[in-house]
Amino acid sequence: MHEHRRALILLVAVLVLAAGGFGIASYLEESQRKEDLSTSSADFGQLPTITWNGETWRQKAGVHSILVIGYDKSATDERVGYRDGGQSDFLMVLVVNDQDRTVRQLHIDRDTMARVWTIGLSGKEGGSRIMQICLAHAYGRTIEENDARTVRSVENFLPGLKIENTVSMGLDIVPNFNHLLGGVTVTIEEDLTSIDPAMVKGATLKLTDEQAYWFTRVRMTVGDGKNTSRMARQRAFIQAASQLMLQRIQSDGSFAATLVNSVDDITHCTMSKGRLISEMNRAATYKLGEAETLPSEHEYGRGGYMECYVKEEDVMNWVLDALYDKIS
Repeated sequence: MHEHRRALILLVAVLVLAAGGFGIASYLEESQRKEDLSTSSADFGQLPTITWNGETWRQKAGVHSILVIGYDKSATDERVGYRDGGQSDFLMVLVVNDQDRTVRQLHIDRDTMARVWTIGLSGKEGGSRIMQICLAHAYGRTIEENDARTVRSVENFLPGLKIENTVSMGLDIVPNFNHLLGGVTVTIEEDLTSIDPAMVKGATLKLTDEQAYWFTRVRMTVGDGKNTSRMARQRAFIQAASQLMLQRIQSDGSFAATLVNSVDDITHCTMSKGRLISEMNRAATYKLGEAETLPSEHEYGRGGYMECYVKEEDVMNWVLDALYDKIS
């Protein structure tokens, strides 16, 4: 049994919560990302290596990656055509290290400009373009296809990382998850009174289910209206909810089953429900790190939509630190 799957719910519930954040962005721009990277296909049974800036790195033993996707529509909504999968407004990569029993989290800005493989209106492959990475999830007729497109873009954006499992969910997961936890407590860092008079800047609140939904979703009508502020709220919700979830698992032997059964119809996971419950009950033995982000620069594109640019050096530094050891 692969121990990395214990962390799947260190995220299903930890990140199940962060499926909020639903903006509208569809600006596409052609570009080319230069790479100075070579990956060797190691022989069977050997760990893969990467050569970067003249140095060779080997993947750490017992390290696996999981992608959590939160998209901006209900999981039960009908998909029409080949571009109706919803945008992945929440993306979190979990790197699970079975040797030191840790989980690292990388929160990817939904506006990150990355290579996305598209599908035309007729269903034919449309090639790839550089666009906001959140748009990858829109392409495909099924949730499996939507998730696969997102995985491909994330793996291309983070060279040397291989996604082992995925968990995806629609916007309806947040209030459900908050309810199961009995309310997640957060500190309000910006004025959100336009959506709820109680959400005053500086206040510490145990969120109602409706407040949790808007706390992770609202953007344009509060504060500076920027997605970066919304993502900061998502990370705050994740950190608070993850600790609360772990406490519940440790104190209540039936909580894992309750959680999985309650969200089963609005999540899509590459593991069986029974396996999820089993692994969740052991997940608390791993240390979950705080959500990390990559240094980035934001600017408005020609269509008026936000674009996030990340330097290749910063990408590779994170990948190598999280997944690889230098060997020469």
